[in-house]
Formats: sequence, C-alpha cells, structure tokens
Amino acid sequence: MGRLLDRLLDPRFQSIDFLNTFLLTYRVFTTGVTVVAVLRCVLRDPNLRLSNLKIDLELMQTLLEEK
Repeated sequence: MGRLLDRLLDPRFQSIDFLNTFLLTYRVFTTGVTVVAVLRCVLRDPNLRLSNLKIDLELMQTLLEEK
C-alpha cells in the first residue's frame, strides 16, 4: 500500500483516473482509518517516503502523537 500512496501523493503523477481507481478499490486491501492515518502522517512530514515503509496503524498513531 505504501507504493500506491506514494504514487497518489507524488505531484509529478497527478492523475484523476489513478485517484478515482484508488478511492474505489482501497477497501479491498486496507481500511479507511489506515488511509487517513497515513495521509495525516504525510501532511505532518511531507518528506516521508511510503514506498519502503510497512504500514502499521499503531506506528502511525505513535508518530502522530509525537508531533
């Protein structure tokens, strides 16, 4: 999921088709809570690279509480 969100948030690859496809299908492999938690972390640290990061909801919550 990290690579998908990396692509989704990369300004070089702005695509409404990719965004729509992601929003229609993300529930197959994750939850809305996880997507929102990851987006919150990226908003707090725009340099965060998600492609090599294993998405762990508890880790994301910890990161959000620290900042």
